[in-house]
Amino acid sequence: MDNHKEENPYCVLSLSECSRDSLEEVGGKNANLGEMINQGFAVPEGFAISVQAYQRVLEEIKDKV
Repeated sequence: MDNHKEENPYCVLSLSECSRDSLEEVGGKNANLGEMINQGFAVPEGFAISVQAYQRVLEEIKDKV
């Protein structure tokens, strides 16, 4: 059985695309900022890097840092 989660091809998401439903994908802070935006709070525009993208970068540079 393959337990590998299907990877989202989008590495960068607008904070307005984030919500509590994307917690595992973008992390807690980004998910909460997205929730605030979606509920009408004044949050500056921004973006989130996916957890998978972050982990890929760390894997690629682990021997260089």
